[in-house]
Amino acid sequence: MLYSSAGVGLPDNSQSLATLGVAPVKFLPCLLISVSGAIALGVSLSDASQPPAWNQPLLMARYSPPRPPSNGAPGTNRGAASRGCLMLAKITKDAVLDNLGALAPAYQEKATTHVWARTTAERPKIWFYNPYKPDSIESIEFVLQDDQDNDIYRVPVSLPPTAGMIGVQVSKTASLQPGKLYHWSLSVKGKDSACTSTSASPAKPSPRSNAQFADSMTAMVYVDGWIERAPLSSTLSDRLKQSTPQQQAILYGENGFWYDAITALAEAQLAAPNDTAIKTDWNALLQDGSLEKLSAQPLINCCNIQ
Repeated sequence: MLYSSAGVGLPDNSQSLATLGVAPVKFLPCLLISVSGAIALGVSLSDASQPPAWNQPLLMARYSPPRPPSNGAPGTNRGAASRGCLMLAKITKDAVLDNLGALAPAYQEKATTHVWARTTAERPKIWFYNPYKPDSIESIEFVLQDDQDNDIYRVPVSLPPTAGMIGVQVSKTASLQPGKLYHWSLSVKGKDSACTSTSASPAKPSPRSNAQFADSMTAMVYVDGWIERAPLSSTLSDRLKQSTPQQQAILYGENGFWYDAITALAEAQLAAPNDTAIKTDWNALLQDGSLEKLSAQPLINCCNIQ
């Protein structure tokens, strides 16, 4: 994964562009229009010089990650648990699809995995992949902490009606402050019948993560990561106000706001599940976050913090 401060990575093949109704541009000089050519086409020079309106279709939602915090953000976007209970549901025999996951980008630094991204929102949604059947889950808990791992709040989450991707929104009582780092985690506790404990030693949690989730030999699995709220420039704010949710996702992604981009596309998909253009953007964004294996999983319109 490359770190960039600007720009959107465009797809290499023309087929992806064609699915969005956009013809690939092969030669930049062909974009130049002479005075006579503009008149012949019935286009005024003033029209030709104007930037495209924001209701024009954009290309593809891609993520351009900013540089991570200098002190790191250790976490895991794939479920960690005691060894005997690592997977509560073994449906596909795929370690990604059979395990709890966080839809947040991870990067590796030596032996440490870091999970971190930015948002512009006071109360962002954090998205998770839950592969477990409702009858195998006893409880789900969401925790938000400050950068010193002091609890801000620890609350139960309503159980999803089926397996799939779920969004958990930060509580009204804990709005994120600009420039602050926050540590989140989601844990799923399985019913006793769903997992048989072994005498194996529990897996060690990542540094600065919630050790209580891995200390027990119960059927507990968790993911954790970091979120930072960053200020929104006036220019980007104006562009977002003139954009559709799909266009907003593109703007958020190219400016490094992962949590906003994925929420915009997830909610757009829930509103229009048969829209292939939105699905294409969703696939591209998850690929940029190295989460492409989860792109075909269903979005579930839940779950509330209780």
